Amino acid sequence: MDMIKGVLEFDPLAQAEMAFGNKHWSEFSEDEMMASMGLAFLHNDRKDKLLQKSHDTHFSMDWDEFEEIVTSNGFKIGYEEKFPYEDHYEKSVMFYHEDGLLIWVTSFWNMKSVNGGKLYGEIKFNDVRNRAKIPGCSNGFFDLDNNKLHFDVDIREGLIWFINQMKQYGDFLPQWEENNKFL
Repeated sequence: MDMIKGVLEFDPLAQAEMAFGNKHWSEFSEDEMMASMGLAFLHNDRKDKLLQKSHDTHFSMDWDEFEEIVTSNGFKIGYEEKFPYEDHYEKSVMFYHEDGLLIWVTSFWNMKSVNGGKLYGEIKFNDVRNRAKIPGCSNGFFDLDNNKLHFDVDIREGLIWFINQMKQYGDFLPQWEENNKFL
């Protein structure tokens, strides 16, 4: 199994629930809750180190690291806007890729960190069976008649891994055929 896939899919709380007799976390004793939190902290540390080593996005990353990762993978800045927030400025940026992928991301901490963002795109699958193989994404919808998926996915963990997984199953559409009402 792919190490990044394994670490992204691992649920430390579910593992703790199984380890403590298949009880729900709300039924944990104080010691069990502390052990499950320790497992979550260790897992998050392992995940962040693996993603950093893989030159991929991870939670709590600084802006410069994020920008270096996406630009080294072919994304370019298409739009940038700075806006006032409390006593400083933040920014939102749209990155684009020639294969039709778009990233919308916002900053945090006076433009020093990544706050959040989404990767948007469309893919035409090269085989109907590939629909069941895609990594998780939210707000996506299938055009079953044309074997396509319009998707968006959180950019903060494993973005490059996600893109590379999707490339195995079809071709990104440089010109979207669906109107994305969320952008």
